[in-house]
Amino acid sequence: MLTAPFALRLCSERPLGRGRQLGLMAKPPYYTKEGADILFRMQVRATQSILTATTALSMIAVEKAINAILAAVKVAVNQAVKFALV
Repeated sequence: MLTAPFALRLCSERPLGRGRQLGLMAKPPYYTKEGADILFRMQVRATQSILTATTALSMIAVEKAINAILAAVKVAVNQAVKFALV
């Protein structure tokens, strides 16, 4: 979770709503080294999550295709031998 000081460093020079009453204004540099590291790690995790989800969805699609092929082979074999072999 991002802390308030971090969030303030990411904002522009304009007042931050209620922050004006508190005297809070974002000042350069808008991105600090720590903030950049956090954003980079967040992006890496998001990319890893997307790759994991894509891999899982691909595996499900392949499994469905293999099951459909096996079902077709089962029907063909059973019709060829004239009884339920498979």
